[in-house]
Amino acid sequence: MSIQCRIIILGLFSLLSVGAVANELYTCKLDAKKTKGWIPSTIQISFNDDRQVTKLYSANYDDYDIDKAKVIRYTKDFREIKYIGTYKTLKGANRRTIHTITILPKLNNKISYTMKFSHFSNHYTATGKCKKAELNQTKAKTKTKATLTCPADISMCSGATVCARASYFTGSQHLWDKAKSSQKYVTEAKRRGLSCDGATVFTGKSESVQKNTSDIDQTKDRTTLAYKKLNGYGVAKDLRGALRLFLMSAKQGDANAQNWLGKMYHQGNGAIKNYKKAYMWFNIAHANGYTTAGSTRDLVGQSMSSSDISAAQDTSSACIESDYVDC
Repeated sequence: MSIQCRIIILGLFSLLSVGAVANELYTCKLDAKKTKGWIPSTIQISFNDDRQVTKLYSANYDDYDIDKAKVIRYTKDFREIKYIGTYKTLKGANRRTIHTITILPKLNNKISYTMKFSHFSNHYTATGKCKKAELNQTKAKTKTKATLTCPADISMCSGATVCARASYFTGSQHLWDKAKSSQKYVTEAKRRGLSCDGATVFTGKSESVQKNTSDIDQTKDRTTLAYKKLNGYGVAKDLRGALRLFLMSAKQGDANAQNWLGKMYHQGNGAIKNYKKAYMWFNIAHANGYTTAGSTRDLVGQSMSSSDISAAQDTSSACIESDYVDC
């Protein structure tokens, strides 16, 4: 066999080897104590067979947009991605942020994370370790099926969404709707053992609901911390941190956090004043049982045009129906 043929065959084998890389999921913990919230303490990153980022997620950092994550290096020694974000200041200015994340498979999947502002010297770094899992095609398909969103799969709906669709308010009275369209939500609320208001408590909680009790407690603790940060009670006053924590709890269905978001957008305290967003969050909080949010919502509406109110109501519906994805 000639040398040229051998080179061609080796080259083809190399290309086939590149294409055979399995889907990878890295679950990482970072020492992010001194990063002032710019770097998350936990993060999940996955790559597909084409060496593209398919997941970039952190429960305590909600600013990621998967389309802005680019792979810089992907070799046997490196998994390096760059994420370009935008931070909006309290004065409305946009600041470009650059996040560089590097995983080292050969060094026990160590991870390093650097975040910096493009026009400032401020930068933050953290290191940690990841656990790696390889996902084959069968698992990937199963995962896709499991991530159907609410309301296509009612089991994926949050408790707040289930309660909002199963019941309605008339004045100060909380009623259970008998319409056929809401019966599946009433059934789901009973199956989970949800307490959708102070007067209605279902019994017979399933095991899955009992396991979620810690999640509910965690959301309440996060809302409490956000309140402290907003007012500087026992912790350093941090309006941006409070806004982020309230938003995280609000998207978990916490009506208290939703009401506070409405206040922040209404008053322009920690957020740019925005009557549409204030109306939306007051409206959602009211739908989730925070009764006084309704009167505050109507007060905000007095400063809005009828078209803006209609748009805010549509946004409220879209937010709840998407299980707080489209908010």
